[in-house]
Amino acid sequence: MKLHGSWALIRTGGRGDQKDDRQWLLIKHRDEWSGELDVTEAAPLSVESFGDFADILAATKPKIWRSYKPQQGGETGRLLKDVIAKATQLKLKREFK
Repeated sequence: MKLHGSWALIRTGGRGDQKDDRQWLLIKHRDEWSGELDVTEAAPLSVESFGDFADILAATKPKIWRSYKPQQGGETGRLLKDVIAKATQLKLKREFK
C-alpha cells in the first residue's frame, strides 16, 4: 500500500442540478505519515498491476474509474493525451506480435 495515515475526501462539486459535475479533493492530514515525499515520484507504478497509467489503459480490459467529464485543457489535459497515445502504441504492438 502506498498511502498511509489519515486522509480527508472532500466533495467540491455536483450539488443540486449539477450531478454530472462531481469533483473531489483528497487531502492528507498532518500526522506521523506526512512529509515532503511525493509518492507519485517515489512509487509511480500501480500497487495492483505494477504498471504505469499507460500500461493499465493498454490492458485488454483495463480496470479504470470512468469520469463523466475528463480534463480537456492545461497540463492535465496534455498529460492525459500523452498517456492515451502511449497506451494506444502499447496495444498496437501487442496486437501485431
